[in-house]
Amino acid sequence: MKTLQELRAEVDQIDTFIIEQLARRNHLSSIIGFLKLQEKQNIHDPAREEELKNKHASLAKMHNLDPLFIEGLFNVILKHSKKLQKKTKKI
Repeated sequence: MKTLQELRAEVDQIDTFIIEQLARRNHLSSIIGFLKLQEKQNIHDPAREEELKNKHASLAKMHNLDPLFIEGLFNVILKHSKKLQKKTKKI
């Protein structure tokens, strides 16, 4: 059995991975914002957001996670992504 320290080290590695992936997602969101500007598309895309919500709920259930927790988490992520895309429009 792993020690508390070993388990915490694994959690720290996972946290690092999550943060790195969020940084990557932010970069992609900025590029998407630029493309939306070029194509004269709205930042807010309700159909895409509904598609993501359904996908995330399905993945949450598949991995035995609380779908409401995942929905709340991605609401924060999507809100930030839209904020980044709006900033891109101002450039």
